Amino acid sequence: MLQYKINKLKKFLYKALKETTGLADLELTLTKPDGTPIAPIALVTVENDIYEVSYTFDTLGVWRANISSATNGDDKDFAIEITAQDIDSSVDLITTIDGKIDVIDGKVDVVDGKIDSIDTKIDGIDSKISKGGELL
Repeated sequence: MLQYKINKLKKFLYKALKETTGLADLELTLTKPDGTPIAPIALVTVENDIYEVSYTFDTLGVWRANISSATNGDDKDFAIEITAQDIDSSVDLITTIDGKIDVIDGKVDVVDGKIDSIDTKIDGIDSKISKGGELL
């Protein structure tokens, strides 16, 4: 579930099905946590098949959202939790990770800072060579 802060403008980017460009009926429909619907908001073309829409959520709780286009067949439902805490800055609140991280799945483009040391010890090397046709 997506999480955002109350009363903060949020921009959504959406890639249309079938990479369709020029959609005039692509809309975001929102429903507040109490079930009150918000009038549909048109998405605008950013670039080719990429569209955007912005909205400021004014009520705490879980909102329902739908991006749709009758012309193109788009129909994407999702939930958004609106909180009092600024989720974007929540990383600043984490001071300790209790446990071991086995894998970080991602890419670091830039390390901003000095690295004091790097552990270069190799515990083992798997020297098996595949002949093909098998999972490694």
